[in-house]
Amino acid sequence: MLTKNYSTAVILMASNVLDGGKDIKDVPAEFQADVKDIINGATSVEVKPEANPTVVINPSKEAAK
Repeated sequence: MLTKNYSTAVILMASNVLDGGKDIKDVPAEFQADVKDIINGATSVEVKPEANPTVVINPSKEAAK
């Protein structure tokens, strides 16, 4: 998840680098820092605990029993 607001151009260039269509050296210098930041964030692994499922009971159906 992105925690910073990046320009559309930076996001497109980062996705192009990640999928192998472009090398980071081909990215214009003014965008390289932000592209590297996105790539480093995309390649890091974040483990979150499993969410507990939510059980919803319809009270009107329970009352009809």
